[in-house]
Amino acid sequence: MSSYTSNLLHFLDKDGNIPQDIHPEGKKMASFLTSVVDKVSASFPFIKTSIETGLKCGKKNCQEDIIGALDNINQPIHWYCMKCGDNGTISDWKGSQWDHSKKIAEDNPSKKQAG
Repeated sequence: MSSYTSNLLHFLDKDGNIPQDIHPEGKKMASFLTSVVDKVSASFPFIKTSIETGLKCGKKNCQEDIIGALDNINQPIHWYCMKCGDNGTISDWKGSQWDHSKKIAEDNPSKKQAG
């Protein structure tokens, strides 16, 4: 089991994109993190506890579905694999191009979150 504490900004360039010249392992992790942000923020505030992201664990011989959770719009996103136990948090995701929370709040004013 591995635990990751990730700041999304550390994987992005000054324009908020995944850099083209990033190391292949870094690019793989950045793509995974942005995909988790995309899936989880698109479901917030409608998720009750957690969601299946549709993403697969990248650990060798695992490939289980990744579960994502977001308790508060101003907190890190949590993700975990039920099979191997890999897990992590993603901070500084809000405002990135993969963050759908603002659009969802605008489309559903009664569900708007503070922040």
